[in-house]
Amino acid sequence: MNLKRKPVHVPADTSFATRDQELLLRAALLKGADAVDAWNEWKSGVDWEGHLDNGSFRLLPLLFTNLKRLEVKDPLMGKLKGIYLKAWYENQRLFFQAGRILDYLHKEGIRTIVLKGIPLAILHYRNYGVRPMTDIDILVPASQALLTADALKRAGWISTADESLEIPMQYRHSQQFVCASGTEVDLHWNLMLESARVDSASDFWNKAVPIKIQDVPSYALDPTDMLFHVIVHGVKWNPEPPIRWIADAMTIIRSPDPHIDWSRLMSHAKKYMVCLQIKEGLNYLNENFQAPVPKKIMDNINNMTVSYLERLEYRRLIMNGEEYSGTLLGGGPTYLIQYLRLTKDTGFLPALAGFPKYLRYRMRKKNMRHLLSYLVSRSIRISKKKVLPKLVSRNSGSNP
Repeated sequence: MNLKRKPVHVPADTSFATRDQELLLRAALLKGADAVDAWNEWKSGVDWEGHLDNGSFRLLPLLFTNLKRLEVKDPLMGKLKGIYLKAWYENQRLFFQAGRILDYLHKEGIRTIVLKGIPLAILHYRNYGVRPMTDIDILVPASQALLTADALKRAGWISTADESLEIPMQYRHSQQFVCASGTEVDLHWNLMLESARVDSASDFWNKAVPIKIQDVPSYALDPTDMLFHVIVHGVKWNPEPPIRWIADAMTIIRSPDPHIDWSRLMSHAKKYMVCLQIKEGLNYLNENFQAPVPKKIMDNINNMTVSYLERLEYRRLIMNGEEYSGTLLGGGPTYLIQYLRLTKDTGFLPALAGFPKYLRYRMRKKNMRHLLSYLVSRSIRISKKKVLPKLVSRNSGSNP
């Protein structure tokens, strides 16, 4: 089934979801009359024969289970049930594949933490059908990343990157692999880009909790670390509306006995320089979905010091890349900010000397000559298109 939504205006005061998306989230997450009212208002604007943005579509299985729990009687429940059953079936296939991969990696002596959708479904949603997912995310120790990549290749998995893993390991936190059937595995050697050059073993590996996927033992992030990861990863702009992080975060917080260590969450935010992501994310959840975060904790979070670099980075993270792709600087400031993260413990001169190499990698240029040629030609092209017309207009306007 395809669903089509009418174009909606994004409210200026909402960073993470449109009004329609918030209505859908409320219908899927809240209880009682609040959820039913949100459902009735949301469904009235849906073209059930058209197309729905994928971020919203992925919430429909969760919507179905919530409405079913509330004993809502509606002719549309049949459609929603079909979407839920399809998600359950597809997740079962993904779980089977994940179990095989994990079993294979364990036999190779590789430690694993399963990230994102699979542990969320098992430990927090406690339902295999409510959270559709399309890939398998596995975290391995950085010291075993190359061994894992080799093992995946021997098993028939193909890296989507052209270069060997040694190169992206310097600048990234993960690499995607695909198999003949099209299943994707994201191999992580760091939890996220923000932790790429910080010792995170004691933060995430030592707190990991046991989990079984298809009777294969592995580990998952503990609730505090999972909530931290969900927010930091989710608040970033994405071509597909990333509103699922809101449902994920609320489900973790409201899980029975989630044992969220709020002090450790704030410590993570400071250590990995993502205070603004945590602050904005939790404030949004608190204000719009009444997230049960203790008031004292919210006060402490709102009083966290946010560095200027974090503010610059956050502004770029929540922007559509097309907004600055045609500007003179383009993605340069974003690359520079991320590079500063990776080299924050490096001396100034070595860091400065290494930036061109990093820029060449990010812009996918074969060598420095190609990078320089591209930057010069791009600057000329953008100047002709953006800068010169303004100068001509300004000069012509000043003539008598």
